[in-house]
Amino acid sequence: MEPRTIAEIHAALGVQLFVLTRAENGCMVASHSALRHLPAEPATVVDTIGAGDAFMSGLIYEAIRSGAARQLTVNESEEGLLDVCVQTALRSAAITVSRLEQTRRIATI
Repeated sequence: MEPRTIAEIHAALGVQLFVLTRAENGCMVASHSALRHLPAEPATVVDTIGAGDAFMSGLIYEAIRSGAARQLTVNESEEGLLDVCVQTALRSAAITVSRLEQTRRIATI
């Protein structure tokens, strides 16, 4: 199924904000007013473990830091502010995939 179709299905179900990560293809962001693609940050991929967690933590961090969290919950977000949150999430994921998984180091100690 195409990412745009997945986002449209969720929007039809009443989902206010939907982000579909697409690895090296960035992500699709669907909100009450737009559906668009944001490209991934350039990265040399070493290990993909934790990329999704890093993406979500970056998104949540920036939403709280910027004050967008309140706007996102009441359906009043500006698309530019949402883009800043998603770009932080994409950067977080890029940093994570460029590093060797840290749990391997712990296992060998």
